Amino acid sequence: MIKALDTSGNYSATEGRKTFEVTGFYLTLSDLIYGPLWAGTLTNLIRNPATGHLNPDDQDDASADDHDVFDNYVVNPYASYAYETPEIDLSDDVTARAWSRKYTTLGPGEGGSNTTKLYFDYKLDGGAYDGYEEWSNGYFEGRYCKFKVEIDPAVGLVRIDNLQTMVDQPA
Repeated sequence: MIKALDTSGNYSATEGRKTFEVTGFYLTLSDLIYGPLWAGTLTNLIRNPATGHLNPDDQDDASADDHDVFDNYVVNPYASYAYETPEIDLSDDVTARAWSRKYTTLGPGEGGSNTTKLYFDYKLDGGAYDGYEEWSNGYFEGRYCKFKVEIDPAVGLVRIDNLQTMVDQPA
């Protein structure tokens, strides 16, 4: 329903009515949420069993250098951190769109940015992966695909709270 508003600010006495059919524009092929269990491969990340978040690991044991574990989020960070999803099988070679939603937070007391990079790799049935490429939202042709999120500690030490990956195609 809709009512018109005239130049004096008065609404029309009766409303206009129109029925619309809402249809989906895309057919979902894969919609996966990875947290809090995080199936896949962790590189220098630790899963917090209480929250399910992925936190950057420290190269030093907190007690080894008399570091107080509560003073710093990560005392001696690794050069890189990554989470790689398991392979997604779309059942057949398709032309589809891939994208994700990443939920990240700067660690306690950390400065910088909670920016992470998303990478994507895919292959045809019987083909081979050719390496991850930086990704945001785009089309690909393949049957198998996988996502990867990387944290650059020089930009900011963040935790990954959750990751949702989507693969869809126009309906």
